[in-house]
Amino acid sequence: MLVWGDGAVGRGLAVALSRNAEVILVGPPGCSEGIVEVVCTGAIRGRARLPLVRPASAPAADSVLAALKAYDISGAAEDIRRTGCPVVCLSNGMGLEEEWGGPACGVEYAVVLGGFRRAGDGLVETHPGGIIAARSGKAAELLEGAVDDLVLADSVAPWRWAKWLLNSSLNPVAALAGAANDELAPAGLDMIVREMQAEMAPAVPAACRAWASAKALEMGDYLFANSSNRCSMLGDLDAGRRTEIEFLTGLAVRRLPPGGCPVCRAVYLLMRARCGSNA
Repeated sequence: MLVWGDGAVGRGLAVALSRNAEVILVGPPGCSEGIVEVVCTGAIRGRARLPLVRPASAPAADSVLAALKAYDISGAAEDIRRTGCPVVCLSNGMGLEEEWGGPACGVEYAVVLGGFRRAGDGLVETHPGGIIAARSGKAAELLEGAVDDLVLADSVAPWRWAKWLLNSSLNPVAALAGAANDELAPAGLDMIVREMQAEMAPAVPAACRAWASAKALEMGDYLFANSSNRCSMLGDLDAGRRTEIEFLTGLAVRRLPPGGCPVCRAVYLLMRARCGSNA
């Protein structure tokens, strides 16, 4: 199995998957190839020594688990397609079909709800939340038995939209505030997150809008009360990396009528200004 993407999610899940399968990490072009030792703490616990290869060196395999930043998909899509393997995508954001090459790309999606953070060289901290996968899909086949809190759903689409609503609101607010999830409500910032979700809800397909909106609020309330995780967008800002804001809040700003999401637009523009050339 190839885990394409050697960030926190890729490395953390590679450790979990290595319990039952041979796993090879695929890093970005130019990465240093060799054996990397990864230690996971928290919700996923374990240690593994994993081969890390560049995309051009990726060997034949039976499947690809893509744990990429949304903005890296288009650059990796051709190399991934060349493997001829079934692909499961774990990336945040919506509108990713265009990044993969079109709506007929054949990529399956799963939703990561737990938190992953690189806490040092070879160390990944993981937080509870689990993964949502289609009941009869490739993701369930790969992850069942490897991830303890795997949830199987008849359809992943409503979960994807719920996670999009959550990430598009909580992540930029937490990133701009420099705050962990459980620090937002004491600062009064949970109200901004909820207002943003209400503004963005019309961008969600009508068939799952009510469910996705309610689930996003439920997940947000849990994180406000129980999660000390620092969201990935805050980690990206701290490290001077690009953020996924264009696939999150930016998608709502582009799709909704002008003036339809003033709070989201303000937060989006603040993030763009904060990111500068990395936006």
